[in-house]
Amino acid sequence: MGIDLISFKELIEGEENFLENLLFGNGFSRGFHDFSYDTLYKVAEDKLTPKQKHLFEAFTNTSNFEEILHALKTAIRINDLYNITDDDLQKEYLHIKNALIRSVRDIHPQFDCLGTEKILMLVKVFLLFKDNIFTTNYDLLSYWAQVKVAQFKDYKCITDLFGKQPKEYLHFKKEKVTLNATKLYFLHGGLHLFMDKNGDVRKVVRNDKSELLLDAIETSINEGNLPLYVAEGNSEDKYKAIQNNTYLEYCYNSLSNLDGYLTIFGQDLGKSDNHLINGINQSKVEKVAFGIYDISKSGDIKERIKQAIPNKEIVFFNSNDFLTTVYNRNIVELNNDKIIRDIEEKKTISFQ
Repeated sequence: MGIDLISFKELIEGEENFLENLLFGNGFSRGFHDFSYDTLYKVAEDKLTPKQKHLFEAFTNTSNFEEILHALKTAIRINDLYNITDDDLQKEYLHIKNALIRSVRDIHPQFDCLGTEKILMLVKVFLLFKDNIFTTNYDLLSYWAQVKVAQFKDYKCITDLFGKQPKEYLHFKKEKVTLNATKLYFLHGGLHLFMDKNGDVRKVVRNDKSELLLDAIETSINEGNLPLYVAEGNSEDKYKAIQNNTYLEYCYNSLSNLDGYLTIFGQDLGKSDNHLINGINQSKVEKVAFGIYDISKSGDIKERIKQAIPNKEIVFFNSNDFLTTVYNRNIVELNNDKIIRDIEEKKTISFQ
């Protein structure tokens, strides 16, 4: 029944090295907001016509908006070349693109909607884990956390490997690794990332300080820049999508080359995550701490994870106290009141 599981508090008090590296999935996001989605397609499905749903099913049974919208745009361009008038294709393209935008809005809160306590929890997760943070989520929580942590640069430096130089916009630069900085990797992409026409992976930025990040993302989508995220259902297709993208491949290889200790929270590591399991198995990670949320199923979960990761030492912990432990964890020179006060004071210059 899971009574033999230690708490997360006991885990890090016993071995603080488990604060070196973190891998988290949707279970993490659900601790902050009701992110009850697997893919944007599931959220958008009721906004699509039967004909549009059939298009997703017929087109290699994909749930990837980028693939569908790209195919429609190609068909429209070919029709234009041959002077074929087909307004229906253009209408379908706009309808599906708008369904994508509305779905992003439906699933995602604004930063302020999280509330003070959850904002503090979010920021402290990124302050406490030292070396590398990997996420399979494509929501904006990690981006917001990175921006907020940057306000405490005297305490910690964090990078997502995007920078301006020598180009004007924010783009992926694998050489942009600051010594002693915590690295943030979006293993499955993110709503704030997109591929430009030159194949460069770019990061959405606001046009001015008053603009909200979600508004900037909507503007970007309207300009034809579709979010970069891995929407494939099975692990093999996910891995293929990762291998075909320079940024995602770099993130995955960083997981595969990881060493030290790794904590896994809110990440099921089920059949659709075999590519992640392979990456962990290939790594030089010494010990893995795997969080179990449903302790009534802890026995089955333990057995499955032990079989999936047979050559690593694994510690299982009850993940129900993960966020509260982080909230109560003391950070030298940064007590909770100071963190919140500094965030509030600098809110006008932060990316929301």
